[in-house]
Amino acid sequence: MLQGQINHIFLSTIKLTTSQENRKKNMTWERCKLSFVNIASKNELTEGKMKGITVNGISILLVNLQGKYYAIGNICTHMACKLSNGSLQGDIAQCPCHGSRFEVKTGKVVGGPAFKPETAYQVKVEGDQIQVKA
Repeated sequence: MLQGQINHIFLSTIKLTTSQENRKKNMTWERCKLSFVNIASKNELTEGKMKGITVNGISILLVNLQGKYYAIGNICTHMACKLSNGSLQGDIAQCPCHGSRFEVKTGKVVGGPAFKPETAYQVKVEGDQIQVKA
């Protein structure tokens, strides 16, 4: 009886691992199909400011640092608060709920309690339009 339970657990683990690997492959494939989308005009976001925007169902934090634009996930990886409701100090966005801090150029966590980084999105400017790949 015990041997049968162990085999069941082992096979379930294999199925789960295979399912997770397939999901990762599909997510990677989906990211390849992403394209740049207009999200704001340059005059909507002055230097040193940030703004929350939803693109294709994804909440993104757009930041203007000295005329260069950056985009990371807008939902804190700690407790899902919106970073756009927090503060910007230099190139660090701080979550309003528990104070997690993220580098807006890379999404890297620079202060907890969050430990998972934010996704960083590619940004480009075409004329007056700020575009993000999402």
